[in-house]
Amino acid sequence: MNRVGNGLFNTASALYFTLVVGLPAAQVGAALTVAGLIGLLAGAPGGRLADRCGPRTVMMLALAVQAVAMSALVLVDDGAGLTLVATVDQLAAALGATGPALERWGARTRPRYARAAPEAAGEPDAARA
Repeated sequence: MNRVGNGLFNTASALYFTLVVGLPAAQVGAALTVAGLIGLLAGAPGGRLADRCGPRTVMMLALAVQAVAMSALVLVDDGAGLTLVATVDQLAAALGATGPALERWGARTRPRYARAAPEAAGEPDAARA
């Protein structure tokens, strides 16, 4: 559901910020591109954070930050504000809400029969441990 929401946000935000807020389309595109690239780079550190703090904790914190960031978008009236708020949103999404924390938490909550065997996941020694 969160991925669908992010897809809808990306589509609707371009229309909202150009037609309602009045920002130039190039400025909106640049702000969302910068935010997306920074979010993309945050995936690997997100996995590390999930390993240290626990995937559920990271995911819940990321969802809370994402909710605040999405709520703050209604206050944005310039390109710098859009870049900042969209970047915070994308960082939160990459760190937990759609990133490695969700994958690790989901793997723990999945029933045993729905999990891949350790050998299938590329961990040949895990079955012997």
